[in-house]
Amino acid sequence: MTDNTIWHHVQESPLHGLGVFATKNIPAGTCILEYCGERISPQEADELASHDESDPGHTFFFALSSGEVIDGGQEGNDARWINHCCEPNCEAQENDEGTNVYIVALRDINAGEELFFDYGLVIDDVITQELKNQYKCLCARPNCRGSMLAALDIEKVSGFNQEQFTEQLAEVIPNTPWIAERVWLFRPFSTVNDMHSCIMDVITEATDEERAAFIREITPYHAYNHNHLDDVIGKKIMEGLKQLFSVKP
Repeated sequence: MTDNTIWHHVQESPLHGLGVFATKNIPAGTCILEYCGERISPQEADELASHDESDPGHTFFFALSSGEVIDGGQEGNDARWINHCCEPNCEAQENDEGTNVYIVALRDINAGEELFFDYGLVIDDVITQELKNQYKCLCARPNCRGSMLAALDIEKVSGFNQEQFTEQLAEVIPNTPWIAERVWLFRPFSTVNDMHSCIMDVITEATDEERAAFIREITPYHAYNHNHLDDVIGKKIMEGLKQLFSVKP
């Protein structure tokens, strides 16, 4: 998918650390470079520490639809230095097999411009203020959402009335309309993690009877007494929200 043309170089970024910049004018649709690195499993990615101890939220991981993760911190290339922006001039595109990722120009890019793509991160953990600070966006663009976490598909979600929202959420959490009714009161959300955190708060504050009924709906019997039941539930809900509501990075 790439050719031998060198479209970029790495230098210090005014935004954050190192960045990748256009060496020459780059036409829209140009495949600039591949995102390279060692292939690891999601479990291995979870166990690896950040590549920057001073910035624990910073990794070079890129999840593939094939189920593998590219670790740009090992055997990686210049693509790992591309910074996030909420109004990017590039996007990361997978090949049809979901085995490789390429950085492609979304528009004409002038020589000297810094290259950006939207990281669209999705985090399985409960979002604390500490995590929000770790994933804070620094792009300062007019439409900056303030976070590197995945954006909700605002056009899709904002078009829902309460009944439609309840129907959609039932795809993730079946037979529990009381959750959708309470979550609806806290909209709008700007990221998938915002919606996820709200859902988990609603579940935490539910009555014992409501919570027991919810657990029976979403969790297999063998997990009822699991020591990490909240983690099991949280990850299952997050996966469903990603499929339904997230903007694909």
